[in-house]
Amino acid sequence: MIVKEIATGMRIAIKSDYGYEIMKINVYQNKFLVASTNETLLLGDMESCKMSEVVWRGSGKEKYDFSNPGVCMVFNAGELTLVEYG
Repeated sequence: MIVKEIATGMRIAIKSDYGYEIMKINVYQNKFLVASTNETLLLGDMESCKMSEVVWRGSGKEKYDFSNPGVCMVFNAGELTLVEYG
């Protein structure tokens, strides 16, 4: 489990449902959390406290779009993946 302290002072505990070690965590717009393990991608909305984990073997060059509420759009290698929070 990793506890991440956000600039607002809020603390978030993150743990892979699959038991993998979290390798990297990024926070976007002080609201959205993107974390990765070697096998999965964790995406979450920190305001609603909804989190999703999907099996993922990314390239490290993913682009994330948070413009739709409730869904993160992940662009990678010419493909679009929609991940619903929660």
